[in-house]
Amino acid sequence: MLRKFVSLAALGAFSILSILPSGALAQGLPPEDGGFEIETEAAAPEKSLLENISQYVGATLGSNNGTSNAVDKSMSAVSMRFELPELLGLKFAAAVDVGAYENTYKLELNNNRRQTLSECQANVPNADVAGGTLTEEEIDYFYDNECYYVVDDEGNYLAPELERVIDASFAELTEAFVQWEPTSFATVRLGRQPIVLGQFDVFSPLMFTVPMKATGTKTKASRADFSFPQDGLQLSVFPLPQLEVSFLAIPEMRIDDANRKRFEQFSALKGGFINYAPGETTNATLQDITDNDMSMARIIYYGDRFTLGLTAIEGVEANEDPRREARLTGAPCAMFTGGTEPPGSECETAPFTAYGLSDDEGLRFGESDIIAFELAVRLSSKLSLVVEQTIVESQKELGILPFGANAGERPRVITGNAPLFDAGNPDPYAGTVDLTPFFAALIADNEGKPYINVDTTMQSAGLIYKGERWLLNAQVAQRIQKGASEQEEAWRKALDYDTYYGEDTEENGSGASDIIPIVNVVRLLGAEKQGYAGAGFGTFGQNFGFGVSAGWRFYERLEIGLFGGLALDVNGADEIEAEGYDTPEGDGYFNLGLNYLF
Repeated sequence: MLRKFVSLAALGAFSILSILPSGALAQGLPPEDGGFEIETEAAAPEKSLLENISQYVGATLGSNNGTSNAVDKSMSAVSMRFELPELLGLKFAAAVDVGAYENTYKLELNNNRRQTLSECQANVPNADVAGGTLTEEEIDYFYDNECYYVVDDEGNYLAPELERVIDASFAELTEAFVQWEPTSFATVRLGRQPIVLGQFDVFSPLMFTVPMKATGTKTKASRADFSFPQDGLQLSVFPLPQLEVSFLAIPEMRIDDANRKRFEQFSALKGGFINYAPGETTNATLQDITDNDMSMARIIYYGDRFTLGLTAIEGVEANEDPRREARLTGAPCAMFTGGTEPPGSECETAPFTAYGLSDDEGLRFGESDIIAFELAVRLSSKLSLVVEQTIVESQKELGILPFGANAGERPRVITGNAPLFDAGNPDPYAGTVDLTPFFAALIADNEGKPYINVDTTMQSAGLIYKGERWLLNAQVAQRIQKGASEQEEAWRKALDYDTYYGEDTEENGSGASDIIPIVNVVRLLGAEKQGYAGAGFGTFGQNFGFGVSAGWRFYERLEIGLFGGLALDVNGADEIEAEGYDTPEGDGYFNLGLNYLF
């Protein structure tokens, strides 16, 4: 989990969180006021329910639109919230979101394969080697130039660009809970409620360990807006005035429909590039997330000078790509090609054991165990030092799964700059690594699972200043992911394209590029602080971004937020990369968001 966690962590006002599917951020918008609420209206006087219904009922009508090379997003919705007066020590709250969205994710073949596709199409117009219609020269070119990398299992060339459109209308009960305070040192909350984690207003890795929203109605985004609501029981006790101990139990997890559809779309996309064992078919079924539960224990000390928290969570990764529940299997290569070895292929010249995936039960959510430490030290009334470390033990699907068997070729990847398939070279496979030994080891030592256990550490530290007019943030974050054991780490690196392409990214655990500097400045404007202007910069791995944002509240009712910036990785798009396809590297992104408060 937390893959490509933050590429634009600082864009906009105080932060744009790269994969955070919160209400506004799911549409690509930064927090409308830098992550901080702008409140200008005085509290309504206490009146009876009939005298002032607006004291207990509120509504927001919102619309967000964003565009970039990687993703186009639009959403319009209305949110209504009800807070009834306390009765017999019980407090009631409910909220409903109704709206529609359309997200268009764009993919393109990576540079290496795009070049291969262009050359292969020019020299071998028909890619169906098994059909027997190719000339001997075309067959030689097909294998010598790795054309099988850009051909699907049906014998068709891959499309250079793909789009996945996810759209729907929704009507969601986002909150419906009752809260009881039996004593002054205990609180019980039962029902549908957001799970709010982390102390830090600006950037908190801990928030990404619980299911996040992909739809919403606001251009501003508080931590509660980030969280997708869950049905559960939460108990908080205060054994000491400054000490809070809380427990949370969720018997059946929930995930919003937009995220579910994204996972299903991408599972179908990935399935087309996997050689399944002979006689087996793919299964794009996504596990019902309600088959999983979640539990959390959290202890926080609120001191006069510092706040210290420790959190433990057990659940599933609802924000990361699901795992394919299948098993690797081996068979003679001829079985993958219908009993006839393709002419000139390795299967004809030197038969080998090929590998594929069978026993496919579709996709499931990866299990995870999480420990998080957080510390905030108040250096002054306006300046704080914040430190957080979140460690996630989870499961990761391997980046390279079996391919090539249907073409009669061993799966290979290129290393270094060695010449490949030189006719004058006695070793036509010089400069490649044969991946079949790794698949054989996975069957022998990993129960044939195409995924491994990994440990992901996300940590951040920095300073936050909250003045009367200025909101400043300067943090440094780091993400490290490694296999849970030496053997699993070896498999992770050996079956990851970045290892062979020499890309220095957080995906292959290279280290230095995992550092994320996050710098942001926001200025509140207007006599009643009804406006803001901000700028920010952030970088992670080979991704970076810079952006500016501004917004204003008119007549204390209409809020308008704007964002424009430069980005190489756009919110939500990197999650859908399939084998051979990447998110387009776009250099511009623009958003407009409006809210009307009733």
